[in-house]
Amino acid sequence: MAEPLNNATLMAIVYNRLALAYGAVDKEKEIEVFKQGLALHPKAKQSTIFVTLAFNIGDRYISQNKLDSALAYLQLAERLNLQLVSNKANPINLMQLARLYSKMNNTVLANTYFAIALEGVNADNTPRLKYYANNYLSEHFYALNSQDSAAFYAQNAIDNVKNTPFSRLVKDPAKLLMNHYSGKDEHLALQYAKLYLSVSDSMANANKDQESYSLLFDEELRQRE
Repeated sequence: MAEPLNNATLMAIVYNRLALAYGAVDKEKEIEVFKQGLALHPKAKQSTIFVTLAFNIGDRYISQNKLDSALAYLQLAERLNLQLVSNKANPINLMQLARLYSKMNNTVLANTYFAIALEGVNADNTPRLKYYANNYLSEHFYALNSQDSAAFYAQNAIDNVKNTPFSRLVKDPAKLLMNHYSGKDEHLALQYAKLYLSVSDSMANANKDQESYSLLFDEELRQRE
């Protein structure tokens, strides 16, 4: 239906949604279709959909541990974003770049990007974005064996979405805190274990354990556009 309209932006949106559908059954096909949508960029007007497509490809390459490829597409996503919003970085892109640099063991760049991303999401004051920034920071410090810092940001992540529609996102930070306090403070360890199990059961019962960060990002940009 989109092709006869000869609207490259609309077709890119369709490709993005199609790729997300493929993601449930074929990860390689998902990336291929994302790239088909991104290839329409030269024919289209400027749009956040191309930022989304580049971001989604980078996100999938992180999942596959193809870090150099992930870096190229996340950097492309930020360049496209800056063409739309001059001199205003997208904190979601910066979060993923920080997460990527952490996986690449580039601590200096990871810390720098996390700091800028955290400042951006705090200014935006969106609970879900603040959660992701703090949760990724927690994972970053946990990998560096900085346990107290990891626990601090994990608790922040939980506080960011507590009593919000996104409260089930607390599963990962709750697990980290459960492990952190195990053998140190059994009362707190049990408290976080109960939280972790409660959220896990809730997600299983509702069949919502396939939360997609890229879908959230995509919807965020679609609403802003």
